[in-house]
Amino acid sequence: MRQDFHLMKALADVMHVGPKVRMDKLTVFNNRLQSHPDVVNVFNDWEMKLDRNFVEVQGRQLPPETIVVRILCCQPLDNSFPFYNLRKRGGSFRFRDL
Repeated sequence: MRQDFHLMKALADVMHVGPKVRMDKLTVFNNRLQSHPDVVNVFNDWEMKLDRNFVEVQGRQLPPETIVVRILCCQPLDNSFPFYNLRKRGGSFRFRDL
């Protein structure tokens, strides 16, 4: 399944939806459940009831963290044999010259 790109893309389109779309789908699902007589009978047998509204919770959004990259060990690379991709060799040399 992971090797089939088109299947994975279609699955990602269905699974990764925004909050508004997710809420709309859940509302439609809830309405379908509450309008079907068999489901209503099962809920009544269990003495349960579905609420039509979502549960609201208070939350907060944290500020993004700064990622700092630092070279801990400084060893001259002049006498080493670096392995690099030929298409990206310019970036490798720039990194070496830091």
